Amino acid sequence: MCAFHGIDIWNLESVDDHYVFSISRKKLSDFESLCQKTDVVHDVILEAGIPCLAGRIKNNLTFFLGVGLALAIMFLLSQLIWSIKIIGNSGYGKEEILRFLENCEVTHGMMKQKIACSSLAASLREAFPNITWVTVRINGTNLIVEMKENILDEDRTQEKSNEPSNLICEKDGVIVHMITRSGTPLYSVGMECKKGDILVEGIVPIYNDSQEVVRYEYVDSDADIKIRTVCSYYDEFSMIYEKETLLNTESVPFFQIGKWRIGLSYDSPVSDTQKKIREFQQFSLTDTLFLPFFYGQEEILSYEKEEDKYTAQQARSLANQHLSRFLSDLEKKGVQIYENNVKIVMSDAKCIAKGEIIVIENIGKNSPFSPDDTVSVQIQEE
Repeated sequence: MCAFHGIDIWNLESVDDHYVFSISRKKLSDFESLCQKTDVVHDVILEAGIPCLAGRIKNNLTFFLGVGLALAIMFLLSQLIWSIKIIGNSGYGKEEILRFLENCEVTHGMMKQKIACSSLAASLREAFPNITWVTVRINGTNLIVEMKENILDEDRTQEKSNEPSNLICEKDGVIVHMITRSGTPLYSVGMECKKGDILVEGIVPIYNDSQEVVRYEYVDSDADIKIRTVCSYYDEFSMIYEKETLLNTESVPFFQIGKWRIGLSYDSPVSDTQKKIREFQQFSLTDTLFLPFFYGQEEILSYEKEEDKYTAQQARSLANQHLSRFLSDLEKKGVQIYENNVKIVMSDAKCIAKGEIIVIENIGKNSPFSPDDTVSVQIQEE
């Protein structure tokens, strides 16, 4: 009868004393009519498919309201800035740049439409002179500040002017390298120079065919000069120190929405014998769509403090660490270490590291002068 009336059934199986099969929802009413005519008992054991799912949820208004509210919240959150990334900074710290952005009223949670990227980039260049290139762009909910800095010494990053100037020595030393680009060199390699001496004069004599000076040209002196000079070093610390022994560690999870936090406050005070470490991550749906939800944990470390004394080996190792850090800072500034004459002296109360470090560093500071001044040119022969 089902075949005669065009009622399709499939997945037909014989199970004990009854049959199990599948039928479309549209033909169910016709099938039930045939069951009444033939006294067949039937039962629906499972409903599946999209129409059945829609039928179950069409009367559930909260489902649609929940979906609509979630989409609205996601749309609203996607219109705000939830992550600020600083790329390419080396001389300027991230916190320093973030404080400047905050002073410009650029913070987490602000509308993307309120951010003028070009104006913000111009403000960054004006506020941080060592930034040679900066771009500000918005990618999803990210505000990306990408920059390049001039890593040279500040005195050498100033733009060259066309005003006449002399190149002045800033320290006592011996010249080991000298290449003059403009001006008249008054010193050469191997000569000793004193602080305040004019290394390159901004006056260039012009000679005629008879090797007579006919006039002078005033230039902005420019040269690459390196000198070998002496840098004094002194470091002192007490042999008595406070020794910290870790007693226990307490880990506290937390969840944060924007600035509102669920769990122990990070700003809650701790005692002098405790330290607090926070680790957190930010939720993101994609690489560019960050949300204002954070999760992580705080570790509270409890210490016991007691007075202790360095051994001679420990004090020497600590003094060498301080010296290595000092030398590393010099090398980051482009200074070459030529000779290390630092010695470590220890007593019962103190450890002192002192001596001289011979270095090779760039030298030369421009000192403008007026061409109207009477200046005598003295050229020392090599």
